[in-house]
Amino acid sequence: MLNFSSFFDQGVHSTLRLKPGVNWAHKGQWVQIYTALNVEIDRWYVGDYSSVSYTMTVEYDSHTKETINLLVVATPNSVNLVEYGRIGTVTRLANFSIDVNDSYVTLLANPSNISYDGSRVIFVADYAESVSLSTAAAIPKTIQESKFYSEYGFETANFTVANGTINAVNVNTDNLQVQNNLAVSSGVVNINSAGVGGSINNVVIGNITPRAATFTDITSTNNTQLSNLNLLGNFTATNSDSLINLSPTGVGSVTVLPSVTGSIDNMTIGNTIPRAAYFTTMNSNALLSTTGTITTFTSTLGTVTTLNSTTGNITNVQSTSITATNITINNSLTVDTITADEITINNAPSGPSKATRKDYVDATATALAIALGA
Repeated sequence: MLNFSSFFDQGVHSTLRLKPGVNWAHKGQWVQIYTALNVEIDRWYVGDYSSVSYTMTVEYDSHTKETINLLVVATPNSVNLVEYGRIGTVTRLANFSIDVNDSYVTLLANPSNISYDGSRVIFVADYAESVSLSTAAAIPKTIQESKFYSEYGFETANFTVANGTINAVNVNTDNLQVQNNLAVSSGVVNINSAGVGGSINNVVIGNITPRAATFTDITSTNNTQLSNLNLLGNFTATNSDSLINLSPTGVGSVTVLPSVTGSIDNMTIGNTIPRAAYFTTMNSNALLSTTGTITTFTSTLGTVTTLNSTTGNITNVQSTSITATNITINNSLTVDTITADEITINNAPSGPSKATRKDYVDATATALAIALGA
């Protein structure tokens, strides 16, 4: 026959004290859990108890085990569950949840994934009896659960969980999954992927307060607005039928200044607002044609000058002056409606095929007349 005096002594303040060397042990009736079911682990009436402290043990096999500490507090229409300690040989074997009605609280469990189907759960519970008369309440039912997966998921002044919302000063975790909204009311958010590159999808960045960003590659499928763009690498725009428009307003300007020789192809330059242009060599398909023309804008006194060439051709020039170092006329020169002093020759001819001045011709004719006795 079991002799309780061998295990217990009378303690102070009406307590039962274990004798030295005596410890608790439990095995309990186990319940198997499955992913397709919320298996009931325990049930107690809110009129009987106010809260329960559970120590849960989950075993899948002799190598796969865990233990969890749970606290549950309940009223006829409100219940709160918190996991404040978890340790095991794997990350997580079982999930626990709760429900309440006007009569009783139900503690439920299922495996964390299908590979742990059939796991067995046993528990030890410390029930705190209710000292208040239970009455029904008209307010809606409230269920609160702490789902912070941690070996040491204690709620402290810096970490609280209520209705699925975590309020924490600092959270350090290997994996954090946010299924709804993540809002940071103050402080700084740093996202730093130390391993292989991560991704941010379906997110508007900088919509309210834009800040600096550094990328290796940018791909945009819609309009991209950049306050300041400083490219340290390559910029390529090759999509079919794309429209590339550089048109800063106000006092904005566009500067293209490559460090090595580049090229601009298949583009009209200065069609709307022409400005000055400087070239070392300029080749024009229009000027190489027999119908090509050079037109000066906003002036009837425009000039055309050939640089570093004695073979430049100028055709159909509508101007009041032409200034050139050397002009060679291979065929003929025709001047319509010539007036006095319209063509001036400063020097005497240097050869029989050179043009001369009128005074030179007159002087030569007079000399010949005297010589011939005319």
